[in-house]
Amino acid sequence: NLRKLVLSSNQKLASVSKMLLDMASLEEVECFDCQTLNTPPTAVAEQGLSAIRQYFRDIELFGESSSRMSVTTAAVLGCKMAGKSSFIQSMKHRRRQLTTRHQDAPFDEGTKVFDVEPVEIDGTEMRMFDFGGDEAYHVTYQLTLREHCIPIIVVNILHFKAAENPHDGAEKVAFDWLSHFYVANPTLGPPVLIITHKDALPEEEFYSLKKSFLSECEKLKEKIARLNSEVDEKWRASFLFDGSKKLFQDDNVFVLSNKHMNFRAIQECLSEKLDHQCREVIPENWDRILRHITSPQMQAESCIEIDTLKEFFHNVPELETVLRYAHLRGKLFWYYNVERLSGYVFHKLEAVIGLLKIVFDHQEETIWTTRVNNFELEAGEDDDMSHDEFKQLVNEFRGSRIMSDRLLRYVVQRECPISPDLAIEILLQFRLIYGPVGKENDVIMGQSHADDKVYLIPSLAGHSDDMGLNSHIPRLRVDIKFAGFTLPRYAYHQMTVSILNHFTDEKVVTDSVAVYNGAIIRRGKSWTCWFSHDHISNTIRIQISLQPHTAHISWDELLTVTEKLLAETKMTWKFIRPECHHICTHCLLTDAEQPGKVTNPKFWKTIQRKLSLPAAPEEVCRIKVDDDSSTPCLATRNNSQAHREHAPVALLHPCK
Repeated sequence: NLRKLVLSSNQKLASVSKMLLDMASLEEVECFDCQTLNTPPTAVAEQGLSAIRQYFRDIELFGESSSRMSVTTAAVLGCKMAGKSSFIQSMKHRRRQLTTRHQDAPFDEGTKVFDVEPVEIDGTEMRMFDFGGDEAYHVTYQLTLREHCIPIIVVNILHFKAAENPHDGAEKVAFDWLSHFYVANPTLGPPVLIITHKDALPEEEFYSLKKSFLSECEKLKEKIARLNSEVDEKWRASFLFDGSKKLFQDDNVFVLSNKHMNFRAIQECLSEKLDHQCREVIPENWDRILRHITSPQMQAESCIEIDTLKEFFHNVPELETVLRYAHLRGKLFWYYNVERLSGYVFHKLEAVIGLLKIVFDHQEETIWTTRVNNFELEAGEDDDMSHDEFKQLVNEFRGSRIMSDRLLRYVVQRECPISPDLAIEILLQFRLIYGPVGKENDVIMGQSHADDKVYLIPSLAGHSDDMGLNSHIPRLRVDIKFAGFTLPRYAYHQMTVSILNHFTDEKVVTDSVAVYNGAIIRRGKSWTCWFSHDHISNTIRIQISLQPHTAHISWDELLTVTEKLLAETKMTWKFIRPECHHICTHCLLTDAEQPGKVTNPKFWKTIQRKLSLPAAPEEVCRIKVDDDSSTPCLATRNNSQAHREHAPVALLHPCK
C-alpha cells in the first residue's frame, strides 16, 4: 500500500530497484541529492517515478547502450594569463603548446567567455571547459557545470609572487575560484592543481613559492572547516571537512614549464577520477536520440524545435525524459517549465553562452567603440535606426547601464545565432537582466531614455549604499554576511534581479520600485524598503522604514524579503553560510558611528530551520539595554502579543 517513497539526501544509496515497476500502489518517488546513486542515474531519478520506470522499461526493451555516457567535465579555471588555454591545447595534442598573447593588445585574443575542447583520456572523451579568466565571465560556471565536474585550477606562480602577502595571493589565484564550484556542489572531489611558469624563476625561488602557496591553501581550508563545523550530515563526507585530507593532494599537483609537461601523470590522474565518478549506463534508444541531437546535420542550427524532434522520433514516450536527463547533465539546455522556451532544445552550449559576451565583457570600451564604428556596415536593410540614434542608445547605456530593447535586439541579432526573442528570454531566465521596463514605470531612477523599453543589467551597474535613504527616518535593518567560501560577484547580481522580480510581482502591493546603481528602492503604502549589496565584503543589506502604528507590517516585510532572497539564493548556492546582523533602530536614527547589533538573533533561527541553512552560533547581543526604557513601540492595539514575543531585541529595547 506504499504510495510515496522518499529517498532524498541518502548518501549511501547506490541503486533503486526495478521492482518499482511492479508496485501498483506507488504514486510518487522523491529522490534528490543522492550523490552516490548510479542506477538509475541521478538525472533520471530526480525526475520522479515516471522517469525511473521509463528508464528500466527501456533497458529491458532496447538493452544498454554499448557506450557509457561520460558525465564528467573538467573545468579549467584560474586568473587571466595563468596558462589555461596552453594547458588544454597541450593535453589535446599531447605535446607542450603555448598560446602567446600580450596583455595590453588592442584586442585580447585570450578566451572569450569560454571554449569547449574535447580531450581524449584513456579512450573516453572528456569535455574541458576553458573559462575566460576575467571576472566578467565568472557567471558561466554555474550555467554550464553540474555536480559531476573535475575542477582544474591553473596558477601562474608569478601572480602569487606579486600579491601583497601569501594569504591574499593564495585566496586570489586559487581559493576564490574554487568557491564557484564548492558552494554550489559541496560534494565535489579534490581539485587538480597545475602550477605554471616554473622556468620564469630560479629553481630554488620557485619551489620556495610553491611551498608557501600550498601552505596558505591548507590554512584557508582549515578556516573553512572551522566556520562550517556544524554542516549537514550529508556533506560531512566531503573532503572539504576531512581534516586528514589536503586541499591539493600530492598526486593532484603538477608543475609545468614552457617546455616540460608530464602528460602521462596528468592523464593517469584524470583517468582515475573518471573511473571513480562517472560513466553512466543509459538505454540504447536514449543514446540514439542524443547522438541524433549532436550529429553534424543538427549542428547547423542554434536550437531545435521540440515538434521537429517529436516528428523525427514519431513522438516516442521517452523523448521528454531523455531531454530532461541531458539538461540535468549539462549536455544541453531545455527549459521545459518555461512557456516561451519549452518548445526549443538548445543543443549548442556555445551558442547559449555566447549571449554572455553582450552583458559580460572585460573589453567593454573597445567592443562598443567598434560596434559604433561598424554600424553602417553591419546594419541590415530593414533597420529603421540611424547611426546617430544608435550612438545615442550606446551612450545612454554606457552612462546608465540601462540597455534599450532596440539596442539589445540589434546586438543579439548580429552577434548571436539565437533569435532575439529567445535570447532575451534566456537571459531573463538566468536572472542576468531585468525587464523590459516601459517609460511609464518608475523603475529606473533618475534616468531618461530614447527607447520605450529598457533592461537593467546588474552586472554592469555600479555600487551604491542606501541611495535615496534619509538617515532621520526610523528603520529596521539587517545585514546578511556570507561567511566561509566567497560568493562570486554575479551571485549578488542575481539576487538583485530576484528582489526586483519579487517587488514587481502582481501579488505584491507596491506603489513604485526604483533602481539606482545596483540599489533597489521599493515604496509601499506605509513603508519603504531598500536593498543593496557589497560583493567585496560579502554582504547584503535590507532596510525597511518604520512607523510606530505599522511596525508589525514593516517587520513582516523585512522577514518576507530576507527569507525569499535566501531561499532563491540557496537553490543555486547550496552551501551558503549566511550570518545575520540585526542593527539597533535607535543607533540608526541617531547616526551612531558604531551601531549596536544582535548577531544571529532568535528570529534568524526560524529562517535557518525553514531553509535548512547551516546552524549559526548562539545569539550575541551587542546592544546596551536601557532598563528604564519606555513601553516597546510594538505594543500597539494593531499588534498581537505573538508579534511582541518574536520582535527583535533591537526594536524592543533601543540602546542608550
